[in-house]
Amino acid sequence: MVNIDNAVQARITREGKTFEILVDSEAAYAYKHGAGPFDEVIIIEEIYTESSKGLIASEEDLKKSFDTTNKREICEIIIKKGSVNISTEHRNKLLEQKKKQIIDIIKTKAYNPQNDLPLPPARIENAMKEAKIRIDMFKNAEEQAKEIVDELNRIIPISMKSLTIALHIPARYSGKAYNTLQMYGQIMKQDWQNNGSLKIRIQLPAGRKKDLISKANELTRGDLDITQVS
Repeated sequence: MVNIDNAVQARITREGKTFEILVDSEAAYAYKHGAGPFDEVIIIEEIYTESSKGLIASEEDLKKSFDTTNKREICEIIIKKGSVNISTEHRNKLLEQKKKQIIDIIKTKAYNPQNDLPLPPARIENAMKEAKIRIDMFKNAEEQAKEIVDELNRIIPISMKSLTIALHIPARYSGKAYNTLQMYGQIMKQDWQNNGSLKIRIQLPAGRKKDLISKANELTRGDLDITQVS
């Protein structure tokens, strides 16, 4: 059952009139973005013209604005096509989730250009605090990560440069190695030799170089040739 303590407004304007409903902040946000049941969204099954004053919309206005008086249908329209407020607690939770997502992207794709090693998540988070980074919970995490790395350059040595690794894998390992290594980056070139061995070039974030080389050696028991092309 939804909790009135979590109530926020969702609203829409149609035919010059504003219609409001009281919804659960997290459930409404999830439903609006296609993840969650509608039954957990509505706190009070009423449609208002001004919820803070308890002014209820007339059936005439509902019919004129939505072409129906079915409250469930109207509520769905308001949530999907209107705006949904977010509670402070929910906003903080979304910001924390987005921050963790961004840190994970930076951890995976960025590296320290001074020693070619990945950066620990705690180091990234501390640098973000020092640089006073502001997270936008609605902006794409990948885009924000790139922008944040540029700002973090003032605090720590960090880069999101990509590089290309060339590998020559013997035939007895080539099939299994190909299926696994392609998950580390983008295959730029592959050349299967007549003897079954594989020459492959993979472009990947520089921060994943160490992981790729470690996995390639594990898969082939060290029996391969590895060269950094660029």
